[in-house]
Amino acid sequence: VYHKIQEIIDTTENIIVTTPNLQEYNCIFEGSQGLALDEYSKYFPYVTRSRTGLTNVIDLCREHNITIDDVYYISRVYQSRHGEDKFFKESPTFGQFFEVEDLTNVNNDWQDSLKFAFLNIVEMEARIEKDFSLFVDLYPETKQHRVFTCVDQATHETFPLITEDGPNFFSADSLELSYDLAGIGTLFFSNKENNM
Repeated sequence: VYHKIQEIIDTTENIIVTTPNLQEYNCIFEGSQGLALDEYSKYFPYVTRSRTGLTNVIDLCREHNITIDDVYYISRVYQSRHGEDKFFKESPTFGQFFEVEDLTNVNNDWQDSLKFAFLNIVEMEARIEKDFSLFVDLYPETKQHRVFTCVDQATHETFPLITEDGPNFFSADSLELSYDLAGIGTLFFSNKENNM
């Protein structure tokens, strides 16, 4: 595809390709997929064929001589997996605590059905720490934050997360307090209409 696009650019006089000066803008960069799906993660071959997290952002920052003030790591309050993955362990009691209606990830011949598990906050934080450490070494003033979505899909006020002590129950307030005590800002989003 790239070669076809390049051929069109090379043979068309009216196309001008420019690189913006990112120092002139307030930039927002969006990562792809999840940190566990990075093509170099320990979960290979059950990954996406791209780099996730801050790797590409670091390259852009270096290329354009810019810094990033804040990094927001976004996760559902549970884990989901579409497709084969021998490392992903479904939670058999997931339906007792969450009611998920996902109209976009439907069962199909290639990826089977969507699978669900309780969010392992210890593993998530380990992946975030590894990812963020690459960035903070270069840009020590950058702050990190957590954003949790799908709180509205919990069927009770508290929901299970996997911690160092095993499954523990949290409310959005108690999870926020835990992160605040660690000096990490948090946001929560719930939106049943948009299926977040």
